[in-house]
Amino acid sequence: MSEPRIVLYLQRAGRRVFGWCEHLDEALRGTGVLAKSGGFILASRYSPDLLNLFCFVWGTSKLHDDRPFGHKYKSEREAQQAYDAICDCVRQVNASGVKRPDTIGGFARVV
Repeated sequence: MSEPRIVLYLQRAGRRVFGWCEHLDEALRGTGVLAKSGGFILASRYSPDLLNLFCFVWGTSKLHDDRPFGHKYKSEREAQQAYDAICDCVRQVNASGVKRPDTIGGFARVV
């Protein structure tokens, strides 16, 4: 299997989804929309952030690469939908369809 183009660590706890980007192919940095799933958008713009329907990963500001992202949703159902959509978007970018079961402190490694 080739090296993944994007690697996120992601966790859902109740209505909250949070995590961080461990790796992003430099060719994708700052290019805008990377993938879409169920109305959710994974993108690379300026710096990592998680908003209602947008997950921003490493962008044009390398100073913010270590910044975690998180969002509190209105319900656990919405949080689970966002979590699942982010995972799906990452799999789309990596075009592997494989989610490794690795974890760090309860965070799932999504590739």
